Amino acid sequence: MEELREELLQATCRWLEAETQWDGMGQEMQKDYNQHCAFLQSNQANNRFQEMDFPQNLQAVHGSHEERAAARKERKRVFNACQEAESAQAGSNSLVGLQLQRQALHRVQKVFKDYPGDVDAMWIALSKARSAGVATRDLSKYENVFVEEQAKQSFQAQVFAMSDMCSLVVSGVQPVGELRKRVADKLGWRSQRTRLLFNGKCLTIDSHTLHKCGVTQENCDFIVVQIQDEVEDSLESFQNQTEFSEAAMLKELGTVRMQVPPALRQPETESRVGKPIQRWTFEMIKVACGKKVMDFSTAASLYRQVEDGLLGEDQARMTVRTAAKGIEGFQGPLETVDKKYIAQAQQAADLAADQLSCAAQNLVPVLQQEQAYSKMLAKEMRSWASSSPPKSRKR
Repeated sequence: MEELREELLQATCRWLEAETQWDGMGQEMQKDYNQHCAFLQSNQANNRFQEMDFPQNLQAVHGSHEERAAARKERKRVFNACQEAESAQAGSNSLVGLQLQRQALHRVQKVFKDYPGDVDAMWIALSKARSAGVATRDLSKYENVFVEEQAKQSFQAQVFAMSDMCSLVVSGVQPVGELRKRVADKLGWRSQRTRLLFNGKCLTIDSHTLHKCGVTQENCDFIVVQIQDEVEDSLESFQNQTEFSEAAMLKELGTVRMQVPPALRQPETESRVGKPIQRWTFEMIKVACGKKVMDFSTAASLYRQVEDGLLGEDQARMTVRTAAKGIEGFQGPLETVDKKYIAQAQQAADLAADQLSCAAQNLVPVLQQEQAYSKMLAKEMRSWASSSPPKSRKR
């Protein structure tokens, strides 16, 4: 599995390099190339073109196009292979999956018996057992023992901010993301904008444990900083506006049983604001590679972290902006990419607000009709009640 992951990283690096080279050809050359391809298609049966089929000024463009297609195809092949390998490894209902679960549970039992007090070994065994799909009820006893041992081996960590300091009880098996959230809550910061620095390095991967990052009882001082990013703040503001408008409209439409517009019926994971974000991140990484702000291996690693969910897309974009600070000639292309997608987010927020306003206007006559109907129904019921003879009492 590790070999496949490494192969995927190399394929991603090749793909990013091919995409950057293709973008470097320029839109005019790409347009001329596509027009020549259309001309060739109209004059020959197959679509397999050779370099000699193109004039000299388009031969390099053709080579770039072919490399881009080959790199994309290769990355897709390796990515699918990784997905299949992970599915086979995590198949809890298959015979192999059940065997892996038994082996993982046996490893947990052996570690807790042979290495009492070794919280690092316990954490690794429990993590692998959870990844294999071992049931929570089978691990609960060992997790309770782990929590007790972890409490015994916890230590005080000092976290220094610019104008504040806090002390927290941590352990070597605590994930970076959990500590970052605790520090943010303690200081009243947003966890997405909080960064932990240890030994001069920023701890960016939330799933890494403190022990893996080199934190020990003797060396456990952190520096915490709050990242300010106007672009991401603007995006968050537009997203909140859109979500508020859509939630309010759904509530109002549901009140009078009107049909909900199709655009609002999609699940939260397919938010109209969130759809272009992956393209945004990818475009920024390509610009960073094209301007030599990042080498392709670093960019591929950043892309894979986002793809695997180890790094948020907003964090990846902020990483690119941070790397670009002070580099001449880079801010212009970067701002162009940011403005394009911020404009899309603003357009979505404005559209949702307009739809909410329109829905509110359409609600007025509907509510008036329902109110009039309710009054008429109440009047008829009172009239019916007054005209009905009183029931005689039984003696």
